[in-house]
Amino acid sequence: MSNTMTTIDINTSPAHSPAAALKQQLARAKQQALIAQHKRVLLGAFGRLPQVRKAFIAFTRALRSLPHAGIAATPWLSVGEYGAEVTMGVTLRDLPSLKDEGLMNVLAAFAGDEWRATSTDYTHDVPNRDYRFRCETDAPLERLRLTAAEKRSLAYLNEHASYEVPRTAMLTVSVYAYVKGDSDACRIEVTGIEEIVTKREVKKIVCA
Repeated sequence: MSNTMTTIDINTSPAHSPAAALKQQLARAKQQALIAQHKRVLLGAFGRLPQVRKAFIAFTRALRSLPHAGIAATPWLSVGEYGAEVTMGVTLRDLPSLKDEGLMNVLAAFAGDEWRATSTDYTHDVPNRDYRFRCETDAPLERLRLTAAEKRSLAYLNEHASYEVPRTAMLTVSVYAYVKGDSDACRIEVTGIEEIVTKREVKKIVCA
């Protein structure tokens, strides 16, 4: 009796053939695309969170207190397509100053400890400062009144990719404040000259 053993090369077996690998990768890509699709549908519900409604109403009421004609505005709102984020903002132009009382009232609406505040100054033309307030909030989707499509997407994600169901959402409020060009109270001044010298290494790939 022969003791010869038959070996199978795993690199050429049907289960590991290029065609099988391609089929596996296509199935994985399809699954990922379905997960992303259902997640985008579900993200639309975050705009209806009670915290978003509360912030938007407070924002709108604060803007109505601006005493200067022509600068009051209704904030815009957008919901992220790829992440659990809701953004609202407004552009205020022709302000007499960045210390304007009306502007301070708008900013004061987001002065709570739950908000993280940052600002960025721009000095290209007229005095311009961007104010940004961010806070992370719980997002209990089960408590929201979901549409039929959102319910289907939530059920799909809970079954196939529960880790993709967002449980928190980031809320961002932005105020873009522009001072009028002829303002006597706020202007751009040159306070010095800064010389910037940049050095970087020049590299190339060398193969032996």
